[in-house]
Amino acid sequence: MLKLLHEGHTHEGGSDHEHHHHHHHDELASKDQAYALLSYTFDHNDHHAGELDDLVKTLRENGKDAVADKVAEAQVKFREGNALLHEALHAYTE
Repeated sequence: MLKLLHEGHTHEGGSDHEHHHHHHHDELASKDQAYALLSYTFDHNDHHAGELDDLVKTLRENGKDAVADKVAEAQVKFREGNALLHEALHAYTE
């Protein structure tokens, strides 16, 4: 089982992979809290995008081009989604 640790939480590889994030959405009563969660989510996803860049590079270095191509394809969509979050951040402050 592959374990990855970053920024205070662990990711385990394999078919039983679970990704837990504990957010208390009932605490979003104020605009500041909602903006903070949106900002955190954007930054968190941006961090994961960097990890995917590294993964694509490693896969290619190990001759796994077909796998790297799929991850790169997913990466495009991932970044598109995060770009929408970035737009939402800017719209939030208008």
